[in-house]
Amino acid sequence: MVKKALRGIFICYLLLINFLSAKTQAQGTQAHPQFANEQSFVVPIKVGDPVPNIRFANVLNTPSKELKLYDIPAKLILLDMWTTWCTSCIDGFPKMEKLQKKFGKDLQVLLVNSSSDKYNTVEKILTTLSRKKEKTGYYPGLPIPIADTILNYYFPHITVPHYVWIMDKKVIGITSQLEVQEENIQDLIDGKKVSLNMKDDQSSYEFTQDLSSRTNMIDGSKFLYKSIITGFKPGIGAANGIGGDENNNITKLFLINIDLLTMYKTAYPEAFGNLPANRLLIEVQDSTLFQYNLDKWRNNVYCYELTTSPTTVEQLLNYLRQDLFRYFNINVRTEGRKMKYYVLTKNSNFSVKRFGNSDDSVIEIEPQDLHKKLRNQPVSQLVNMLNSISIYPILDSTGLKDNINIDFPFDIYKYDIDKLKTFVANNGFLLEERFGEIDVTVISSNK
Repeated sequence: MVKKALRGIFICYLLLINFLSAKTQAQGTQAHPQFANEQSFVVPIKVGDPVPNIRFANVLNTPSKELKLYDIPAKLILLDMWTTWCTSCIDGFPKMEKLQKKFGKDLQVLLVNSSSDKYNTVEKILTTLSRKKEKTGYYPGLPIPIADTILNYYFPHITVPHYVWIMDKKVIGITSQLEVQEENIQDLIDGKKVSLNMKDDQSSYEFTQDLSSRTNMIDGSKFLYKSIITGFKPGIGAANGIGGDENNNITKLFLINIDLLTMYKTAYPEAFGNLPANRLLIEVQDSTLFQYNLDKWRNNVYCYELTTSPTTVEQLLNYLRQDLFRYFNINVRTEGRKMKYYVLTKNSNFSVKRFGNSDDSVIEIEPQDLHKKLRNQPVSQLVNMLNSISIYPILDSTGLKDNINIDFPFDIYKYDIDKLKTFVANNGFLLEERFGEIDVTVISSNK
C-alpha cells in the first residue's frame, strides 16, 4: 500500500505534467439506463472489426440532435472521446477543429462525451464549455455526442483523450492524441497505407506491479533490489510517485512515461529549486534530449522504476541520480554565471490598491486566457510570469510586501524585452538592465 503521508512528502519532489493523457477509472463501468441490459452482449470493437450503425441520440452543434454513423459521408471519421475533467482533452479541441476545417467533407470529427457520471451531465458539459468560452473566447463548433454510454463498451478505455479511427465502416485505428497528425489524416484520405501506433488501453500502470513483468523483460518474480530504465511505454498512461510495503515503509520509486527534464528535476530538487526556465543552461552533447514537442514527445519520454529495501525519500533520489548518470552520463549542478539580466523595481508612479480578503484573489495568466489578469497577488506572481516570457532572467528588487492588481494584453506572451519594459512602466514598475553573476542551474555532460 502507499501511505498518504509518503505521497505528501514526495509531492515536493515531483513536477506533475498535464500534456499526457489524464487517467480515468473506466468511465464505462456504469451503463446508461437504456443500455443496462445491453452490455452483456456488447462485444468490444477491435482494430479491423466492422462498426455497427451507431446511433448518437443526443448531439450538440447539429441541426438535429440525432446522428447515425452510416449517414456521415466523410471518408474518415474520428471519434475523440473525452470527459469534462480532462483539461488536456478540452485544450485539444481547437486542434481538432482546425483539422476539420482543413480536410472539410473528407473528415468528420465527433467530440464524444460518453460518460454518465455527475461530472458529465448535459448541464455540466454545457457549463464547462461555456466557462472555456468566457475564459478563452473559444467554443467548439464540432458535433458533440453526449450520454451515449454504450460507446464505452464498444470502445473500452482507461485514459482520455481516446481516439477511434473509422474508414469504410471499419475501425482502422485506436490511438492516443500523438497519432492525430495532419500527415496521417492526409495519407489515409489519399488511400495510402499508414502505420498508426495503437493505444493499448486495457490497463494502466499500478505501483504494486513490476514494470519488468509488464514489459516481458524478465519473469517478474520478487526482487530484493532492482532499477529499470525503458523508453516510452504505450498503453499504461503516465504516473509518478513512491510506493511502500505492507508496513508503510518506503520501498519504491516510479516515473512512468515522464519527459527527461522532469526526471532530472525530480532527481535534483535542490539544484532546480524555484529558478525559472531562463536560468537553466543545457550544456550536453545532444541537447535534443531535453527538447519538448507535444506532437513528438515520446522520443524524449522514459520509464524508471526502482525497488529496494525500506529506505528514505532522500536515498531513493540518490539512487535515481546514480541511475540517470550511468545511462545518460549527465550531471546537474547550481553555480554562479555572469550574464545579462534585469531587475524589477518600482517607479515614481507606483501605487498600491488595498484589498478586502482572499476571495478577491484571481490568477488568470495562461496563454489562452482571453482576459489575463492578477488580482490581489504577490509581486512574485508578476515576476514569474515575466520570466516565462523573457529570454533574460528577471529578479525582484521591488521590496514590495503588498499584493498587486494588474491586467495584461492578450498577446503579452509574444512581447520582447523592450515591449515588456514599456508594459511594466505603464503599471508602475521598471525593468533595469544589469550584468553580473547570478545563480543558474546547469545540465551538462560528464567530460
